[in-house]
Amino acid sequence: MRASRSSLSRHCVIAICASVVASACSVEPRPVPPVGRLAPQQYCPGDNVRASFDFLAGEICSAPSGMSCGDFVPTVRITSAPEAFPPAALRGYIDGITFMPTTDRVAVTFDTDRETVLIPTARGFISRPNLAPHTLTATRIDGTIDTVLTHGGVCAGRGPVNTPAHVPGLPRVSMHMNLIRLCNINSVAVEITFSGTGADSYTVDLTPGQCIAPGDPLLPIAANRARTIEIRPLTPAPGTMCTPTGPNTPPLPLLTRVSMACR
Repeated sequence: MRASRSSLSRHCVIAICASVVASACSVEPRPVPPVGRLAPQQYCPGDNVRASFDFLAGEICSAPSGMSCGDFVPTVRITSAPEAFPPAALRGYIDGITFMPTTDRVAVTFDTDRETVLIPTARGFISRPNLAPHTLTATRIDGTIDTVLTHGGVCAGRGPVNTPAHVPGLPRVSMHMNLIRLCNINSVAVEITFSGTGADSYTVDLTPGQCIAPGDPLLPIAANRARTIEIRPLTPAPGTMCTPTGPNTPPLPLLTRVSMACR
């Protein structure tokens, strides 16, 4: 049944092209990763999760004269196991549903009613071929999540720097996940700067292996909302050389480990 619908869709496009201007009509295959998405993929108790799809991926639908984008949009059936919401059949290039999981995990399946989705654009038709049902799983966070952040070493003009790193956030983890601890897992002492969505930032020095938590004497509790971690060694890395013209020997990467939990 899926193959016959796909064949019918292709035949329709051929007929449409013939009715417009043959030289201006083309079908350009543009595969995309699985169009279904879950956000967050790891949720806190009481969180809403969004199951959505996007066939446009930045393209703009522009139908030929006498037609509409609605003539080409697919229908996507979204189901869950265990059932977290009633099965939904959504018609469109972009759409989705929001639900609140009540179990420790939920698998969401996206099934498009055709193997190829066609999108008319100002420069011709593009297609999303080889579509197949696919399933994504979201899981509940009951404890802490530890993530090692890599701060790459680069040369910025004459100065060696280690790049900032971002604390995990959407779509991977819930926006209600807060930072509860950061550890310096390098063999050198470092200066750490915590910054978030607000204007405030907080800077602390950590010895090798030392950890710090928001709410400790040297770090205000507000640092638990930090989303960016900056780092620099307190002593220059040996062997590093950075000049405006090169050759350069950038510093080695530095690492931090962040722990997060639902708060």
